Amino acid sequence: AGAPPATLANFFAGDPDNRNGVQVAAKDLDDDGRADLLTAPGPGGGSAVTAYAGRTLAAAGTPPPLLRLDAVDAAAGGFFVG
Repeated sequence: AGAPPATLANFFAGDPDNRNGVQVAAKDLDDDGRADLLTAPGPGGGSAVTAYAGRTLAAAGTPPPLLRLDAVDAAAGGFFVG
């Protein structure tokens, strides 16, 4: 068999008090050949979409945002990224 899966990142994306989930997608946004993470809150979590650079992901700790977009006020239904 192969090596066991490794943890690439472990952090709260968004408000840690919101337990309605987070939508996650991977895309090379900064054209460095590594997948970056896009996150968006689930229902009731607002409208902040945040991207994190793949090169800054670590097994522990929240990486600095690569970009953040909060274009819609009070998006009660959440957002989907992908």
